[in-house]
Amino acid sequence: MKQPDLICSLICDDVRREDNGKGILIGIFSTLNSILFPFVAEFHVFNVWTNGTGRFEEQTVVIDPDGRQLSAVGPIAFTLPDDAHRHYLNHAFRVAFTRPGRYFIKTLLGGEEKLTLPFDVVGEEEQISSSHT
Repeated sequence: MKQPDLICSLICDDVRREDNGKGILIGIFSTLNSILFPFVAEFHVFNVWTNGTGRFEEQTVVIDPDGRQLSAVGPIAFTLPDDAHRHYLNHAFRVAFTRPGRYFIKTLLGGEEKLTLPFDVVGEEEQISSSHT
């Protein structure tokens, strides 16, 4: 068994599959904007693993600015027969955000953190003040 590399992790609005089997990522983002809080957002986290061999379990978690878990998907098992193969995982989330701040997507492999991806949830006041600077 060889631990794989997480070569891609993106937050987006949706992931779809073309007729030919290729995936399409729609609306890649790193910031969510809202006028009102709380609000509920639906989004996807798209991860790609490669350069490993064996059976693995991935878990993806949304963490709030205070370090509390808001939502999680997994663990989900996948297998890489050799290090030339890639495995694509698409996780759908529906999360209630209660306030602006820096949130995080944590991706774990076998319970071990492999990547922490920050994203900002911005309120109306922050949008106005940042557009004038």
